[in-house]
Amino acid sequence: MKYLIQMNDDTVEIMQTVGTATVEQCIAKWHVSKQSRILSHASIDSSMIPTDRTFRNAWSWNGTEIVHNMPKCREIHRAKLRELRRPLFAENDLAIRDAQIDGDSVKLSAAVARRNALRDVTADPRIDAAQTPEELKTILPEVLK
Repeated sequence: MKYLIQMNDDTVEIMQTVGTATVEQCIAKWHVSKQSRILSHASIDSSMIPTDRTFRNAWSWNGTEIVHNMPKCREIHRAKLRELRRPLFAENDLAIRDAQIDGDSVKLSAAVARRNALRDVTADPRIDAAQTPEELKTILPEVLK
């Protein structure tokens, strides 16, 4: 059986019991710090659980269904963009160094502009304007493509 565990930080967790174990027995195995964050638990039909887990850590319970907490979705998306840009920063740092060594001001200006664009990916106004998780998932600044 599957259970929705409502946490005190407005998130939910989904737990599936195995065999004859009760939800209480399963929760008792969790670390005490996690147990202390539980507000409530109830059985839930699998059809009520979103199949797209992209923003799983932003799920919330509104009393009748699992919904996405959009501010949390936005932060998850920003974290994903940060991960995508990490190797590009390293690559661009080499381009800056090479342009400085070669004394090529055109290449240096282009590399500095790219570095600034990489820094700004999390400030993309489309992130804050997104109203749904689906809309948010489509946002990928050009510099990351």
